[in-house]
Amino acid sequence: MMKNKYSILLALLALIVVCSSCKEDPLLKEAREFALKQGEVGVYEKDKTKPIFVYDEDKHQLAANPMQFMCRIQTDDQAKMLQMTLDKQPTLSATCKLSVKSKGVPSIGSQCQVEVLKIDGDKVWLLDHESYMSFIFYYPQQ
Repeated sequence: MMKNKYSILLALLALIVVCSSCKEDPLLKEAREFALKQGEVGVYEKDKTKPIFVYDEDKHQLAANPMQFMCRIQTDDQAKMLQMTLDKQPTLSATCKLSVKSKGVPSIGSQCQVEVLKIDGDKVWLLDHESYMSFIFYYPQQ
């Protein structure tokens, strides 16, 4: 009888620990919501009012190589450039490795793990859980 009480108590404690660890990080939730509100291809930082670097049809060229999971934004004179490459085809809720190359753009970092938040038309919304930086990736389907 006493063993059953201890077993039940231990099971309840384990359940409480598991359930409390399942609660989503509020900063991550906020970063997801912020990322999904953005609309232009580029890079965004959650706490900034202006994006880090985004495509502007009047100022930039936008290119992609869907076979290599790569997209690129650059100015006509190539003074500013952002190239993003995924390690695999993006699928909803998957985790991918994102490699970033840039020129004339504030430091972004060269690699990060990203979650695929949304795929809509030619765009893929990505979120880095560590930096809370978000990316909208240009990915035209063939």
